[in-house]
Amino acid sequence: MSTTPSRQSRLRQPYLRGEWRSLLHWLFPDGTLKLFSTPQPLTASQKKVKSTLQLGTIELENGNTIALLAAIPASLAFTHWIVTSLS
Repeated sequence: MSTTPSRQSRLRQPYLRGEWRSLLHWLFPDGTLKLFSTPQPLTASQKKVKSTLQLGTIELENGNTIALLAAIPASLAFTHWIVTSLS
C-alpha cells in the first residue's frame, strides 16, 4: 500500500484522541469503523503500561474484526495505537 505524503504527515502527528478519531474515519470511510462513544478500559498486562483502552473495532471485508486499542505508557511520554484481531 503506497502512502501519500498527506497520510504520512497525518500519521506522524502527536496522539490526540479527537484527531485520531478523525484520521480513522478518513482512513476507513466505508462504515467498517466502529468507534465507541466512550473508550472501554482493559487490564494492562505490562508494568510499563499505565492503562489500555479499546477505542473501537474495524470490520474487514473477509469478515474478521480487529480491535483498536490505545496503550497509555506509565511514563506518559507517548501513546501507541495497537491493532489486534478479534476473529
